[in-house]
Amino acid sequence: MVTDNKTDIANAFNAIARGYYFQSKYKQAEEWFIRAQEVYARFGTGHSQEETLHWREEVYRGNPGCTQAEYLPVKAQEQFARLRNENDRANTARELKDVDGLQPNHTQGEEPLPRAQDIRACLAYDWGRANTLHGLGNVYRVQSKYIQAEESYTQAQEIHIRLGIDHGRANTLLGLGDVYRLQSKYTQAERSFLRAQEIYSRLGYDQGRANTLSGLGQVYHLRSNYAHAEELYIRARDIYCRLGDDLGRAYSLQALGSIYRAQSKYIHAEELYTRGLEIYTLLGNDHGQANTLHGLGHIYCLQSKYNQAEAPYTRAQTIYSRIGDNQGLAETLGELGDVYSGQFKYIQAEESLTQAQEIYSRLGNEHHRARALSRLGNVYYLQLKYIPAEESFTLAHRLFARVGDVLGQANTVHHLHLLHQGRDPKIEAGMGCGESGKLYGQLGRAKDVDDVPSLLLGDVYRDQSVYTRAEESYVRALEIYALHGNDRDLENANILGELGLIYYNRCEYTEAEESYSRARGIYLQLGNDLEEANALRGLGHVYRDQSEYTRAEESYAKALEIYTHLGNDLNEANTLEYLGTAYYLQSKYPQAEESCTRALEIYARLGDDLQRATILAGLGLALRLQSKYTQAEEPYAQAQVIYACLGHDLEEANTLEELGDIYRDQSKYTQALQSFDRARKIYARLRHEEGLERMLGKLGFVYALQSEHTHAEQSFALGHQ
Repeated sequence: MVTDNKTDIANAFNAIARGYYFQSKYKQAEEWFIRAQEVYARFGTGHSQEETLHWREEVYRGNPGCTQAEYLPVKAQEQFARLRNENDRANTARELKDVDGLQPNHTQGEEPLPRAQDIRACLAYDWGRANTLHGLGNVYRVQSKYIQAEESYTQAQEIHIRLGIDHGRANTLLGLGDVYRLQSKYTQAERSFLRAQEIYSRLGYDQGRANTLSGLGQVYHLRSNYAHAEELYIRARDIYCRLGDDLGRAYSLQALGSIYRAQSKYIHAEELYTRGLEIYTLLGNDHGQANTLHGLGHIYCLQSKYNQAEAPYTRAQTIYSRIGDNQGLAETLGELGDVYSGQFKYIQAEESLTQAQEIYSRLGNEHHRARALSRLGNVYYLQLKYIPAEESFTLAHRLFARVGDVLGQANTVHHLHLLHQGRDPKIEAGMGCGESGKLYGQLGRAKDVDDVPSLLLGDVYRDQSVYTRAEESYVRALEIYALHGNDRDLENANILGELGLIYYNRCEYTEAEESYSRARGIYLQLGNDLEEANALRGLGHVYRDQSEYTRAEESYAKALEIYTHLGNDLNEANTLEYLGTAYYLQSKYPQAEESCTRALEIYARLGDDLQRATILAGLGLALRLQSKYTQAEEPYAQAQVIYACLGHDLEEANTLEELGDIYRDQSKYTQALQSFDRARKIYARLRHEEGLERMLGKLGFVYALQSEHTHAEQSFALGHQ
């Protein structure tokens, strides 16, 4: 029959679409799914042996003992009653008998069944359409086309409801949950996952239960409810273990690693990712290996361990390329671009991000391409390559507008303003807030209150040091959250932290202390250790600047303990530096020396030369204040060499001056004169009049100590000119 041929064509279209989908070629997958759907919709009254077999394999053999196997004959009779063609009713006795043979009690199969295949064929068409719609939903979801994805999943769900196929309905609810989660609609996502969980539990389908537990875990993870998310992931892992599903177990370990990573518990996260990687490797699961390697790279990147991050990212890139996962390849190239940028390897960063945006372009993923272009624009901007930076930001803005990402548009407008300001210093800070502010306002009108334009606009003003306007925007964001009763504790704490920084920069210490303290309380309740440590460090700054050194020391010490526990090297080193300053201001020089030494070791390991030089100079000062002049010479000398290599002339001159003071205090007049004179020449080149005058005075004093009165008089005279 003609309709049979058309069904074969629709099935072939479906297979082609799935092939493109698994290759991450989403644009092509979308086209073929749509063509299949059109055939199903047009020729929905014929037969399809292949679809019948697909039905049996997917619904029954894939889930032995499923209660749907007992329920289908009843629904089939209802569908059959609607058929009018008696010839059609006489063609398929064996098919339903085969289906019934899968049931524990197959009394239905004992009856004469001359009409079964027609029933099955009728149902098979709807099943094929539901499968196609579900496939379209998957394609739209990964392309960030969430409205279309929701529509496709919903239509597929309606078919499953009409057919009474609970298993398929649960699957579409699972897909809808992911779509809502990706749009930050956490309440709707939670509701969908819970409904899917209820159906899977009723069907006794543990695999589905584990999958929905994982989805719920992601929702709570994104709400920063890490304790609940961890519990759900562990429950999912236990089910996977009971089923002997090593793949599911590996995924659960990876998900738990993400929980620890979000809390900056990097040591635990790295351990779980490594265990997950081992399982994926044993299973020969390339995709799982690549994803886990990507996660490991991200852990190192978050700690600014760019050298360590490069290796797993590169391995992930190789695997994604080999298996043809272009989406994963593009994401990894983008992350590598960030790594290279953090290492100041801007050429490699350009190459990686350019490749990423080209792949997204081929995939038809305009949203991700816009993001890659925006990051590429930042790399150009850091190199002062204003023309290509402007081109990248402009194209990103156009793509964000095309996909309806108002936030992306506003951010690129903001970046373009900063770029123009860099090219023309006459442009005032804050002038670019108008257009981006309007876009943020559109975002607030277009979406629900989960996306607060006041918060986003506050970030813009903060970045441009327009603190009064930033404060107004942040306070307004807090008011909106309170008004609508949103469960957004993390966002509230983040805003309070930003307000604390603004108040601190304006020397409004009472308000800063209150904001930081409130933020810390929320982070403590959420179990967000990293942000709690950040708030404690902010409090330390507030106390230090008010000369409350004991309280500053306590806050820094608590923050340091958390950073050390998390394995967060960069923040640990920074806090050791601040703690050293607090000790120094209390004349606790041995403790200051110890803190500087520990920080120095970490900065050396991280390869941060500028911070090394800063700490070396601080260590030299701590030793000098203890009259350990000989020991102080070496760190000052090392700091001077680093500053010279980095081209930091002013810092080099200051260090040479400090070194000269040490030599003078030890009566090493020749070395003192050499250091002061080198500092003098740098100050003169920089036209730093205050420094130049100071050096001439110190040179004159050393000459006088050596009874070289003529040179002393000349130096003093030049200093007074």
